Amino acid sequence: MRILISALAVLAITACEPTYVVPSSASGASLPATAAPAANRTVAQGTALLFQVAQRVEPIAESACQQETGRGGDFCDFHIQVEAGDQPNAYQSYANGRPILTFNHAMLRTIRNENEVAFILSHEAGHHIAGHLQRKQQQTGLGALAGALIVAGLGGDPQAGSDLGGAFGGRAYSQNFELEADVLGTYIAERAGYDPVDGAASFARFAGSSSLLATHPPGTQRYSTVVATARLIAAQRAQGITPTIPRN
Repeated sequence: MRILISALAVLAITACEPTYVVPSSASGASLPATAAPAANRTVAQGTALLFQVAQRVEPIAESACQQETGRGGDFCDFHIQVEAGDQPNAYQSYANGRPILTFNHAMLRTIRNENEVAFILSHEAGHHIAGHLQRKQQQTGLGALAGALIVAGLGGDPQAGSDLGGAFGGRAYSQNFELEADVLGTYIAERAGYDPVDGAASFARFAGSSSLLATHPPGTQRYSTVVATARLIAAQRAQGITPTIPRN
């Protein structure tokens, strides 16, 4: 088992190069304590706030999608929707080739302000722009293949190795993807005229972990990434430079 985990860890390190630059200086920022309390609004109020903010964020996200991917049409035509749910959640998915950004009822009831809505919406759009769902599927497949081959070579059950390797492959990349989407979300929210640092204060309410198999990094790490990215944007604007999203 240790051999399998070690081999898959090497696979994760060597195959998980992000498309966009996550600031290496992203450390030291502390989540503001004032961000912890959540709002207590109705779903109708939260939905109204979401679509109000989306009027500014969606065209910026679609423009960024076109610029970064070189594609247009349905591929960059975001659809925003609301669904039921008792635990706060927002996520990106697809329907008929079109990217879908979903907020659930619990998220809409508890989100603090328009900056949080804008940042979370921009973050989810960032997942699509960076192709994270497709990349996760690819890495899950690579992990499954590696796990099956390694376990079979050790005389074990290839299917068990494939299951473990696939699970590891999918999760091992998730934290990098979240940080990458945080960077993209910072640029999109800032371009739309919102404060991504205040928006990222929502991380004080959402758990993360430094565990290798955790899907989301610790909130402090994510907040620090946003702070560092926002500082880079501000420095470029101060020099009269139009900020561009940095690629590796």
